[in-house]
Amino acid sequence: MNLEEVQPTVWYPDSGASAHMTPDPSTLTSHTPYFGSSQVMVGDGTLLPIKSIGSSTPSTTSKPFLLKNVLYVPSLTKNLLSIQRLCADNNCFIHFTDSGSFFKDMKTGTTLLHCNNSGSLYPLHVAPSSSSSLGLYAKILPASLWH
Repeated sequence: MNLEEVQPTVWYPDSGASAHMTPDPSTLTSHTPYFGSSQVMVGDGTLLPIKSIGSSTPSTTSKPFLLKNVLYVPSLTKNLLSIQRLCADNNCFIHFTDSGSFFKDMKTGTTLLHCNNSGSLYPLHVAPSSSSSLGLYAKILPASLWH
């Protein structure tokens, strides 16, 4: 399998999310069934069941990101990253601009990742791999594609 043959998985940073969430269990490196009664409430008030809780370790060239307690919620339509959890668990911060987002190391201020925005969203593209780990990447497209 090569990178051109696979479709990237997109994660969306969400300042309102209390946990990382995915509708796709293949994005998780490990997960266990959830038997609790808690559910995820989405913007329109709908309650969605949680099927399992797991973890993932997408990485950049400079630092792997740890996503702990990722909720597998099959009824979701997008992968959501809790900004608060991501920053707390990985000692980083995110700087948003009108053109993109910069993930930076809290201690050094070094940029770990830069992602361009797409409209009003700031998608992170995760490249699937044949191993249990995933690579996080951002792709810059030529301006000619937009005109």
